Amino acid sequence: MPQILDRENWMSFLDKSVRIIDTVIPASHDSSCYPTTDVIQTFENEWVGAVTQLAGYTAQLNTGVRYFDMRVAHHNGDLYMHHSDYYFETFDNVLTQIRNFSNDHPGEYIFLDIDFDLNDANLDQDILNKILQHIDESKISTAHLPGGVFNPAVTWNDLGDTRFLITWAKNDWDGKPWLGFNDYFRESFYDEFNKKSPEEIIHAIANEINNNWRQDKLFVTQAINTPFLSPLTHPGGLDANAQGLLNGWIDANLYPDLYQKFPQIAGTYPRLNKGFNIVMRDFVNAGYNRLTIDALIKKNKFTSQPLINLGDQINCLDTVRFRTEHGQYLSLGSDNFVTLIDQPDNSCNFLLRDYNFKKDEYLPYSGNMDQNHLADQGNFRMVPNSDGQAAYLSGDNTRVLTINSPDNKHRLMYPMSWGDSQDQESFMCYDPDNNSNSGRMYVGSRVVIKSLIGEATNWFQSLIQGAESIFIKIIPFMGDAFSAAINGDPGRHPFLMATYDKSNNGKASVYVASPGFEYATTFIIEKV
Repeated sequence: MPQILDRENWMSFLDKSVRIIDTVIPASHDSSCYPTTDVIQTFENEWVGAVTQLAGYTAQLNTGVRYFDMRVAHHNGDLYMHHSDYYFETFDNVLTQIRNFSNDHPGEYIFLDIDFDLNDANLDQDILNKILQHIDESKISTAHLPGGVFNPAVTWNDLGDTRFLITWAKNDWDGKPWLGFNDYFRESFYDEFNKKSPEEIIHAIANEINNNWRQDKLFVTQAINTPFLSPLTHPGGLDANAQGLLNGWIDANLYPDLYQKFPQIAGTYPRLNKGFNIVMRDFVNAGYNRLTIDALIKKNKFTSQPLINLGDQINCLDTVRFRTEHGQYLSLGSDNFVTLIDQPDNSCNFLLRDYNFKKDEYLPYSGNMDQNHLADQGNFRMVPNSDGQAAYLSGDNTRVLTINSPDNKHRLMYPMSWGDSQDQESFMCYDPDNNSNSGRMYVGSRVVIKSLIGEATNWFQSLIQGAESIFIKIIPFMGDAFSAAINGDPGRHPFLMATYDKSNNGKASVYVASPGFEYATTFIIEKV
């Protein structure tokens, strides 16, 4: 039975006799700074480079993140998540995501590192009231905080039947023994990383860990290089460019040629003589960072391996659903454009028909990223549920999803006849955690979906340089960082990406938009 890492439940497998301080915990930086359904707000945040994550708390939790950097402020008469003067979702929305995940995953521990303006009157009480509206106080841990000071000897067993550990910007309990004061709870070293190169960031953090961390509290390794606010230095572009250095330092097995590729740092920054504890990254849902999160999770001690068995094999002519990491489903809307919905129904069901129509044979991953032709292994077309299981009998009259949309923005839509659409209706699945995988797909497989538009030509690059029809308004890489990511690698391929834009009234749309699998939307396959 094939298995994958169980990112959603990995803490349930921990050896609970291990101290918290000896556990390696993935964290997200500026956890709330992701695109939202408020398209005007998102555009403003993207334009100044204030976005540091690809997706919300549910998706980050499903990726394996368990420690959140949360910044809360008063705004428009409510509590909002923010970065500087830029606002994102409400605190209510964020807490709802966290609570719902916890209800479905009772064995997971979630750290809420809450920061706020100490000079804002009543803000602390408003935050506390919101927390208690959403989280059962009996599930908030206190065993690690005798007298408000973190106890480094505490183990997971000591936490009992609790799930949440909360650290607080204010050195005052406010009558709540479960509030851990920041200064006494964790060390989170930061030294104007927005002005430093990745090499300098690594050097600074490693020195701090080796020289100043006494392991009497949690240590947050901020492996981030957030830039100045500017449309020309978007965090997404910088993080992608620095990921070889930052992730290679976190786990050398991910980048065994690190020192050969970056000889300027070989032997110049200190090796760690102490291990990692909490490791913070931007864009935790990006493909290259998912591998790092996996590596961090695997550094822990488990009573049994945190693996999950995949389900049935996916065959040609199977009807499936595609669920995103944040729990929504691909759906054919009433306007015949593909969108996302929260609860699956018949509009989410798609029959996968292999291009060569090998009835009852398994549908494999494509394997080679450079396979672009209709005759290559693993390509398929998607037939909406309304056309039923008999669709394969109709030959070239079969109607399928296509990206040949009338608005010329390459939104995924319906219908296109099999014979007329050429390559604009054909897709291939890849495993984003192992893009060379040529094996089979199963129920529960995580995939990204590549379009065959343009086949082997560098269609995507030329389109970006010329017509801007595909340059959708809201995408996590605005400005020259996005363009550079494409132009810097002519071999990049277009993948499906779910986003929100004004032309769709703020609803989700699915485009051929992502320049490579690193930023594509990840889907989990379910069989109907």
